[in-house]
Amino acid sequence: MRLDVRTKLLMLGLANACFFFRVEGWLEMMVVGVLWAILYTLGKPHLSLGVGLAYLVMVGLSLAPLIALPPYFYRLLTFVLVAGKLIYPSFLAALIVIKTTTVYELVHGLRKWHIPEVWLLTFAVMFRFLPLIRQESRIIHRSLKIRGIFLNNWAILTKPKQYLEYLLVPLLLSLIRSSHELTIASLTKGLAVKRGASECFKSYLTWKDWGVQLWIIITIAIMIAQ
Repeated sequence: MRLDVRTKLLMLGLANACFFFRVEGWLEMMVVGVLWAILYTLGKPHLSLGVGLAYLVMVGLSLAPLIALPPYFYRLLTFVLVAGKLIYPSFLAALIVIKTTTVYELVHGLRKWHIPEVWLLTFAVMFRFLPLIRQESRIIHRSLKIRGIFLNNWAILTKPKQYLEYLLVPLLLSLIRSSHELTIASLTKGLAVKRGASECFKSYLTWKDWGVQLWIIITIAIMIAQ
C-alpha cells in the first residue's frame, strides 16, 4: 500500500490530538490498532510487530497488580506506563512518517500545502541531517577505540567531562560542517527558489488517502465530543 505524505502528516496530527485530549480506553486502542495496521501495510512488518509487542507489554503491565511492588518501583513503573501509553500514538505516527517517507516526498507534499520555501529548506536539511548523527558517532567511537580510548553509554554519567571532550566536541564540529554542506546541496537542487521548481514525479490523493483522512476527521470529532 502507498499513502501520500500529506495523509501521513495528518496522522501525526491525530496522534498529537490523542496526547492533547488524554485519549484512553477503546478509542486509544482503536487509534493504535489502525496506525499499527497502516505501518504494517506500508511495508514495515518487522518494525510494526516490534512496536506492537511493546504496546501489548505496556497494556499487560498496566493491568497487572503492581501495588504488590515496593513503593518506589511501583511509582516509577506506573509513571513509565502512563507516560509511555500517552506518547505511544505520536511515536507510532512519527515512525510512519520517518520510515516510509523520503525527504523529497516530504518536501513535495509540503509544497502542495504552499509552505514557504524557507521552511522547506529547513525541513530538507533537518531530515537529511539526523541520520548523520549516528553515522558520525560510530566513526568517532571507532577512532577512539583505535587510540585505546573506550567510551560506553555509562560514560555520560560516570565520566561526563571525558565524554564531552572525546565524543561530543568532535561530533558537534563534524555535524556543523555537514550541515553547511547539506544546506549548499539543498540550495543547489532548487529549494528556496522563488520560481516554481521542477518535479520528477507527481503525487496525488487516492481513495485510500481519502479514506484515512475521513477516519482522522471522525476520530478527532469523537475526541472533541467526549
